[in-house]
Amino acid sequence: SAQAVTLPTSIASIKVPPLKTSYRPVKRAKLTPPSYSELTDAVNNLQQSLKANPDGGGDIRNKEVFSVGYYVDQLYAQITEIKRWGDDVVRYKNKQYQDATLMKIPKASTDNAFQTSAKKWIPIAMSLSSGNGDVDSAVRRCTKYFIKNHKEAVLAALAQQKIHTFSPMNETQIAAMMKDAKVKTVADRNTIMRHLRNHCGKDFLASTMKVEKQMKMMKEEEEKAAAAKKEKGDDDDDDERECAG
Repeated sequence: SAQAVTLPTSIASIKVPPLKTSYRPVKRAKLTPPSYSELTDAVNNLQQSLKANPDGGGDIRNKEVFSVGYYVDQLYAQITEIKRWGDDVVRYKNKQYQDATLMKIPKASTDNAFQTSAKKWIPIAMSLSSGNGDVDSAVRRCTKYFIKNHKEAVLAALAQQKIHTFSPMNETQIAAMMKDAKVKTVADRNTIMRHLRNHCGKDFLASTMKVEKQMKMMKEEEEKAAAAKKEKGDDDDDDERECAG
């Protein structure tokens, strides 16, 4: 079992009042960063929490209990408020002593709100994500991720921006197109399909094998229909001759 943590004698009680939040602006109040005294209180509370819970324990959901996580969150909130007067990015070293960053992303419940806030944080996020300021590469990687994991949302966004995408053609649609255009030979069909793939993408068309199989089926159906029509016409001629006789 875990050994109980003994509180330092300098701390009178395990319970302390929650941090002051006077730095949070009320509605329509002028926004000001946290004061020096408020930051000092936050740091002192965190220090006391670390002394009382050297293992980082405490109930993070109970604001009255010494909780390292709770006071870290409170101090970070104040740091974030200060960073709002800069670039909204907090730079630090992670557990592996590598450069890492945290940034504030505002909530947006509508497209208009998102467009307004995104002008600031998305370019910063893309620049940070690339590691070297190569925003184009970061955007390309993010776009590939969204296409793979949220394809329908990406297509909906493209449609809203009036950027048209091609719908793949199956073998039935391709065979019907070739028939309407009176493309008779396999070589001519392959030439047309090669140009379409170069322009619209490799996966835009069904395979040549499937298309030729569909063309063969359509030709057989046409020949059967023609034979049936011819047979019906011969029967009608016989009936006419019998009537005349």
